[in-house]
Amino acid sequence: MIRVTEARLEHPTLPVLELNGQDGLRVVGVDFGFAEPREVLNPRAGADGELDETRFHSGRVVSLTLSVTDPAKLDELMAYTSPGLRPTLRYRIRGRGRRMIRLRASDLSRPVEFGVAEVDVQWRAPDGVAESVDLETQLVNPAGDEDGRSYDLSFDRSWPESQGPGRVEIVNEGSATAYPVFRVYGPVTDPLIENETSGRQLSFDIEVSQGDYLEVDTAARTIRLNGLAVNNRYDTLDFPTSQWFGLRPGANLIRFAPETSSAPAVCEVRWRGAWL
Repeated sequence: MIRVTEARLEHPTLPVLELNGQDGLRVVGVDFGFAEPREVLNPRAGADGELDETRFHSGRVVSLTLSVTDPAKLDELMAYTSPGLRPTLRYRIRGRGRRMIRLRASDLSRPVEFGVAEVDVQWRAPDGVAESVDLETQLVNPAGDEDGRSYDLSFDRSWPESQGPGRVEIVNEGSATAYPVFRVYGPVTDPLIENETSGRQLSFDIEVSQGDYLEVDTAARTIRLNGLAVNNRYDTLDFPTSQWFGLRPGANLIRFAPETSSAPAVCEVRWRGAWL
């Protein structure tokens, strides 16, 4: 039997709401729903059938049934049903790791009998996936020769067969595409980040100075200097050669190849495993 052993609702503006039964609020049942396919269909010209180019999923519905024995907890739960909020449900399924899913309330029923309420809440999960609570990070050193640098190294040096200079293997342990955040720390010029597993790359026409970093969020599709919204650098993306990409389930070989770089230049990859 699949059992949720831990659950809590969180939002930066609200108190954490534990759903463990010890504080008068307990999960009775949960349905994580299905991430609906986002269909792309076109008629097949001059023939029966259709051209099905569906590749991505949409959001999904997450339903919770909660037993409420403390009326005050019902009021706290109602605070999480404001449609303007995007709370996070953090949970653990027995035999699996801790996961989280971003929600937006869509429906609620709350009949009360003899001081006990069994509440059904429906949420829309806009991202359609659950993610690992734990954030993974990996550094990728720049590939290629760099002017003005020398190393006191002993040779022969070697890398694993699937990797090499400027490459690391990133593992998405989930069952769905995960969308990482890249931080390119200077000094570098014209950085390129490639997922050699999928054959897609992002290249940029920009110089990043030492002490600064270029943050590339592949989910939000933003490009910002030092991660600040006021420092938008989307215009530095080389559109003819770039395609946005994520991390496929399993191993992904990521390459970092700026035009020029020098110490301490590095690319930091941040990601969470993703599950349908």
